[in-house]
Amino acid sequence: MHSNVQKRTAHSSRLEVTNGGSPSSGNANAHAHGNADKSTRRRRLRRKKTSAYAKSQRRFAILQATVGFILLLVVSLHAFRTIQAKRAEWRRDAAADQFNKDIANDAQAMKDRHRRENKRNRNVDPNAENVLEPEDKGRRDAAADQFNKEIANDAQAMKDRHRRENKHNRNQNMDPDAENVLEPEDKENGKYHSARDRVKSWGKKIKRISQYQHSDIMPNIGDKSLAYARLRKEYDELLPAEDDKDVDRMRANVEALRKRTYLNIMEGDEGMTYDVLDCPFDPPLGYPYQWNIQKVLDNWGPDDTEPRTHIYQGLCQFDFETEADKAMNYREAEVPFVVRNDPAVMRTSERWNQPGYMEKLLGDQPHRTEYSPNNHFMYWQKPKKKMRKKGLVPEDWTPPTEMMRMPFAEWLEHANAKDESLLGPDMEHWYYRLIGCGEQGDCDRGSSEYLFDELSFFQPRNDNDLYMVNPKKQKGIHCRFGMKGVIAENHFDGSRNMIALMGGERRYILAHPEQCENLSLFPRGHPSARHSAVDWSDPDWDQFPQFRDAEVNEVILQAGDVLYLPTFWFHYIISLDVNYQCNTRSGVTKDYQEHISECGF
Repeated sequence: MHSNVQKRTAHSSRLEVTNGGSPSSGNANAHAHGNADKSTRRRRLRRKKTSAYAKSQRRFAILQATVGFILLLVVSLHAFRTIQAKRAEWRRDAAADQFNKDIANDAQAMKDRHRRENKRNRNVDPNAENVLEPEDKGRRDAAADQFNKEIANDAQAMKDRHRRENKHNRNQNMDPDAENVLEPEDKENGKYHSARDRVKSWGKKIKRISQYQHSDIMPNIGDKSLAYARLRKEYDELLPAEDDKDVDRMRANVEALRKRTYLNIMEGDEGMTYDVLDCPFDPPLGYPYQWNIQKVLDNWGPDDTEPRTHIYQGLCQFDFETEADKAMNYREAEVPFVVRNDPAVMRTSERWNQPGYMEKLLGDQPHRTEYSPNNHFMYWQKPKKKMRKKGLVPEDWTPPTEMMRMPFAEWLEHANAKDESLLGPDMEHWYYRLIGCGEQGDCDRGSSEYLFDELSFFQPRNDNDLYMVNPKKQKGIHCRFGMKGVIAENHFDGSRNMIALMGGERRYILAHPEQCENLSLFPRGHPSARHSAVDWSDPDWDQFPQFRDAEVNEVILQAGDVLYLPTFWFHYIISLDVNYQCNTRSGVTKDYQEHISECGF
């Protein structure tokens, strides 16, 4: 054991000598080498971490740039396709506008030519000794025949041009290579509202749907649904409107709807110097002639719907085919008149009176309906508190009618009551209403935009100049369907009004705005302001003594008739049977503002 200790001691001494000194210096060197190794390992570890972080950062930046580029590419592609589709739409709209302008210019040129010819003919003095030799008469007749042929050729050329343009537009809107397959939900909801391109997002293929387009379609308004297109195609094939034979068919069908002829009561009135069925080119002095209201109401009471053979008619009635220039002259003079036999109006009247058509057109959509416990309907607005405080609203005032909604079939069931006792003055009545908003946008829940397709003559186009004085001021199309006995109380409207009757009969009692004071209106601020406070069915002459001095005239509108009422003209309406009436407004004239202002409005 002693020898082992000596060996270990000797070995330690050698180690100390080898390490260059004492034992303490050897321990210090070993410790320094250990610290250096640790520092090296830490530096290497930090370098590795830094390198890994840098790599991850570079990868993330590359990924971020790639995703951003892809998004930019997708958005750019989508924007490009959207711009392309918009440009195509603008080009189509511009082409349609140009076409409408061309048609309007052509129509105006024809009218101007026709007016010049009529003026030349009117300038011939019938009392002069214009005795023509036989050869002169032959030349005159030949010239007249040639003129008529030129007018007919111009009209036919316009029709042909219109048809070619419509055919061209339809062909442009059809893509024979497109997959015209509708999804079930698209068919159910009528998703494709036009035959124009439907651009899908994210650069997918453009899909076009071929769809029937009727001849009266407008690019920006109307019903573009497939359901309406199918309905119109069905009835356009059944009731074509292509040539003169079709116009003759329309005229015959519409004339069959006019059940009777009303004669005018003249009674030797010296003041009435014109025949309402053969009026002069310019409105005669004092037009339209008016009678005392008591005489008119005694002859035919408002609650009585039994037709009379003679009425107090003061309005001129013009045939569109031969007297359109007269009608235009009266409209420019801002006086009321009636025009009938316009082919566009007759076409709608014929279609609306086909069995089952209105049920298919209106469907089950509930529409505005006014209810009254009797046959009187008066417009009203919810009274304001400040008007009640001013005493303009009686304390016991209640709304004269109730507003509701119902489908057309339900209203028609009420209107077609077979028991006449259910249609008496004291029985319940319903007044049905449709609204086509057009360029006004969404103006009514369940709006009837197809009215702009159905009543093409009320479309806001410049070539509808007889009916649309200022197309930009149009306030939609409003239709009111009346059941027998319905009375719309006397009132005035603050704009021009064109009123067309598609079926049935309506009696209009009219009054000049100068009669305002005599008609005893509810004042401004009253819920029924602008309306007469007098019950015309049973006037209280003692309460309203000035009503005795009122003067009016009357006219019966029948299927295919259009009545023009200037701004502020009074009208009292009686439905003589089930009828369909539509109207539109196009701006305001100030011709009669003075009379209404003197009346407090």
